[in-house]
Amino acid sequence: MCIIIILAIQDGDYERAYDYLADKENKPTFDEFEEFFLFDQYGNNNTGLQIGETIITTNTASVEITVVEGSGGRIFFDGYNYVENARLVKENGKWKLTQVPYSYWAWEWYEEIE
Repeated sequence: MCIIIILAIQDGDYERAYDYLADKENKPTFDEFEEFFLFDQYGNNNTGLQIGETIITTNTASVEITVVEGSGGRIFFDGYNYVENARLVKENGKWKLTQVPYSYWAWEWYEEIE
């Protein structure tokens, strides 16, 4: 599931990617979701992913993802890796995302905004 949303984002299929988001409080609107990627504030074109350990309970799951940031052709920058978790919940028998690594996710999505 985590890879599917990222592949949809990389393909520019934002409607398909948006369908994988959980219906929870503070879910972004489709327009907010699409704009986040159209403006590509994180430069996702130079990233790769490695899937690590997955922990599944009855209605939740956590997937370790290593994001591999490339240099993007920048001189004196070799890129770097960081590890984050994707989080999922089961809604009506289907796994839906509530968090993906921040290269593919805005900090305010699903967060309580004061």
